[in-house]
Amino acid sequence: MARRSSCMGLLVLILALSAQLGASDLSPGYYGSSCPNLESIVRGVVTQKMDDTIRTIGSTIRLFFHDCFVEGCDASVLIRSTPGNPTEMDADDNKSLAFEGYETVRVAKEAVEAACPDLVSCADILTIATRDAIALFMAGRRAAAHTVGLAHCGKFRDRVYGSPADATLNPKYAAFLRTKCPADGSSDPMVLMDQATPALFDNQYYRNLQDGGGLLASDQLLYNDNRTRPLVNSWANSTAAFSRGFVAAIVKLGRVGVKSGSDGNIRKQCDVFN
Repeated sequence: MARRSSCMGLLVLILALSAQLGASDLSPGYYGSSCPNLESIVRGVVTQKMDDTIRTIGSTIRLFFHDCFVEGCDASVLIRSTPGNPTEMDADDNKSLAFEGYETVRVAKEAVEAACPDLVSCADILTIATRDAIALFMAGRRAAAHTVGLAHCGKFRDRVYGSPADATLNPKYAAFLRTKCPADGSSDPMVLMDQATPALFDNQYYRNLQDGGGLLASDQLLYNDNRTRPLVNSWANSTAAFSRGFVAAIVKLGRVGVKSGSDGNIRKQCDVFN
C-alpha cells in the first residue's frame, strides 16, 4: 500500500503542477499547439542534469520557492545584478541558492528557445523543471550519493554552539553536528537536511522533527509550537497525507503573482532583461 500511495502522490503532483503552466490562463495545454515539444525538451534537460548530480533536485526546488515567495512566480530571482542595479539574486537569503538550479533553467531555456523562440516564459520553464525534478526523483532515479536538501553550517551554528545551545535540539544530533561544523566559523560546509533517508523524497524530515532532529530552528518550531504540531504529526505518520499537503502547498505557491497578458515579457535569456 505504501508503494501505491507513493505512486498516486506522484501522479497527483504531476497533474497538479501541470495545472499551473501557461502564463495567461494557467492551462496545462497552453503550449500544446504553439510549442508541442516543450515539456519533453525541459524533461530531457532535467534528466541529464540529475544524472550529472542529484543536487539538481534540491537546487531547482529551492529556486522555485525563493522566486515565488518574493513578488510572485515571475522568475525574477534568475536575473543577475548589474552595477548600480542589485537584483533578488544577490539578496542575503538567495546567496546560498546553488548553481545547479540556475544552470538547469539556463540550459532548458536555451533548448526551448531553439525550438520555440520568444514564446515560453522563464517562469513557466522554472515551473516545469521543478515539477520534473520532483517527479523523476520520486519515480526512483538516482545519481551520486548526495541529497535532496542541504544547509550551510552558518544557518544553524547558533543552535549548536550558542550560549546556551538550543534546548529543543536532540543532544545526540547536536553532538553529530559539532563534528561537521567548526565552532569558530572558519569554514561553512553543508550538512544533509535529513540524515536518515537523504536520497529519498519522503516524509522522514517530519519524523525527525518529532525527535528533535530538525536541522533548522524554523523547521523545529513547527513541531514545538502547539498550533502546528498536529500538522507535523499528520505528515510524519502518513506518506499519503504528506503527499497531499505538499501538492496543495506547491500549487498554491505556484499561483502567486503569476503575470499574464501584457504584464511582464518573454525574456530571451533568463538571467538578463530584454
